[in-house]
Amino acid sequence: MTNQEIENILSKGEGTRIEFKKCDDGKVPRSIYDTICSFLNKEGGVILAGVDDNGDVNGIPEDKLSSFITTVSTTVNNPSTIIHQYLFHLFLISIRRKILLLSN
Repeated sequence: MTNQEIENILSKGEGTRIEFKKCDDGKVPRSIYDTICSFLNKEGGVILAGVDDNGDVNGIPEDKLSSFITTVSTTVNNPSTIIHQYLFHLFLISIRRKILLLSN
């Protein structure tokens, strides 16, 4: 996904297949897993971690990125947490000088 595509998503806001998750403290919001499960039960979607509900890009602190990615990956790949077998893609992107995590 290009930066222009991300900017288009940010300008349109959240919808049935787009979800923003604020993570400026570097902690994984519990609601991210609810969103993942919801997307798995529907037609999929895009999660932008590091963006608040208003579309403001806050990013994820660089010193918390590794822990953030490890936590999400470990939880999503744990069959006692998420039953569906699914190849979950995580991408680091830089938008407006902030680091975001994109999943689709």
